[in-house]
Amino acid sequence: MVTQDYWIRLWVSSTDDAGGQVLAVPPARGTHYIPALLLLPLPKPAAVEAAAEGQAHRSATYWLGMYMAISIAAIAFEVGRQLYIYAGAVRASRRLHERLLQAVVHATPRFFDTTPLGRIINRFSRDMQTVDESAMETLLECMCDGLATLTVVAIIAAAAPAFLVVAAAIALAFAGIVWYYLNTSREVKRLESTSMSPLLSLFGELILGVSSIRAFGAKHYYMREALNRIDAHNRAYYAVWATTRWLSVRIEAAAAC
Repeated sequence: MVTQDYWIRLWVSSTDDAGGQVLAVPPARGTHYIPALLLLPLPKPAAVEAAAEGQAHRSATYWLGMYMAISIAAIAFEVGRQLYIYAGAVRASRRLHERLLQAVVHATPRFFDTTPLGRIINRFSRDMQTVDESAMETLLECMCDGLATLTVVAIIAAAAPAFLVVAAAIALAFAGIVWYYLNTSREVKRLESTSMSPLLSLFGELILGVSSIRAFGAKHYYMREALNRIDAHNRAYYAVWATTRWLSVRIEAAAAC
């Protein structure tokens, strides 16, 4: 994406040098920082300045062709990266599941006496779902956003070195907010995961003893117990999303300031 932005910047500069019309290229969807990058007076290397006269006489076909080639290369790189990362994620999930299954199958009877059934089910269902769906996607977004941020900061700093002072202040503000959030969200997420185990245990008991429950007319008791455990889990789940919204509001407010 940065290469595409820089190529458009060269195109606009060459058009300005030639005294021609500037072709307005709308930014791609989701690239809200492109207009700011296009307006920055980026320092030109000596080789670029030497070739400015030659670039001024390039045709629009040349600039569009190179831009299309860069776009195709970016798409190919993105597809290859996604395939490589998610193929690795599938292998990692399969390996973790096999190790978990082997550990449970070869566990001693004492393990099953001291460990609730719901906790075991939670490891195979909820935790494996997190590993399969959320872990790799979150890691990929973190890496991409981090690299994009460093690249944009480097480009802006090259044009306006004084921006590094502001960037340092912004980074400290973000670090303080995130540190405060992590200390709370870690415990809240642990509470949410723990509250799921009793609910899964109850469902397992209901499936095994449904005939006895119906015979003794204890359906209403177990329905109330199930609703109480669902409420307990929803309270923790609501707290998780409340902390996430707290972080989002503070981060956006700090960025706006």
